[in-house]
Amino acid sequence: MIRILYGLFVGKGWVSRAEFWALPPGEVWWILDAHLPPERDAPQDQNERLYQSLMAATKEKEEAG
Repeated sequence: MIRILYGLFVGKGWVSRAEFWALPPGEVWWILDAHLPPERDAPQDQNERLYQSLMAATKEKEEAG
């Protein structure tokens, strides 16, 4: 999970490498929330978008080697 979040946060340029490792756990979810589109969808749809973002980051990481 940490590897996926690292790839997403650092890969998308949301935080630097050093900033990622200094983040308190609660701030991880704040940053994710800040980068998700506004709440127009039902919570399950938001969860699906988050899941798809995490899966895309995982796939990019695997393809990069």
